[in-house]
Amino acid sequence: MATRRFHVTDVTPGRIRIQGDQAAHGLKALRLGIGDEVVVFDGSGAEAMGKIAEIDREAFEIEVTCRTDPSEQQRPCLTIATAIPKGERADWMIEKCAELGVRRLIPLACERSQVHPGAAKLERWRRKAVEAAKQSRQSTVMEIGQECPIEEFAAQMSSSSLLLFGDGGAVQSMNEVLLNRAAEDDCITCIGPEGGFDDDERELLRSQGSIPVRLGGTVLRVETAAVAAAAIWASWAR
Repeated sequence: MATRRFHVTDVTPGRIRIQGDQAAHGLKALRLGIGDEVVVFDGSGAEAMGKIAEIDREAFEIEVTCRTDPSEQQRPCLTIATAIPKGERADWMIEKCAELGVRRLIPLACERSQVHPGAAKLERWRRKAVEAAKQSRQSTVMEIGQECPIEEFAAQMSSSSLLLFGDGGAVQSMNEVLLNRAAEDDCITCIGPEGGFDDDERELLRSQGSIPVRLGGTVLRVETAAVAAAAIWASWAR
């Protein structure tokens, strides 16, 4: 059985108390007991090994023994700034992007955007990102930012990163652009809403140095485009 993973705020050697939903899942669903080995991770790239040292009714304590040095810390980072699709499609997008190792996901407010996530939805997505990190055995949890207008986001894009945006009419594919880049480059990829970016938004992104790219040979929904970008990146940056 795979070693179980728990998200904590600090992985310093010593005692860590696990309570709430994580404790309930560990004790009731996984039936963990004294002496069982576990991994704790802080979501920022640090993790450590430990053993369950004490159990009470609704919580347990882990004795952290040694920190580890995950190799994923050395990988370049992908940020996806994307319009948000409706309903459960957005939840699926968040989960899969997190599993594929996207470092940050920024909800992007565009002219044709139909969904503008509030605080409760963002918090639910952050919990989903933590669960995805556990499942995919990552020590880094995908950050989920506040919704950002495309004009504001474009002005903040780092010139030190490779800048891309999805465009079905683009000459180059994302894969073709990546093949000509250094392996250490970080990347910011923007995904538009249903119907795509409008002309002004495309021109704005180009003016900031962003390259239009195709993400496949077909017309993709928002969530499929975001996950396709994440999968292409994961294959290139492995």
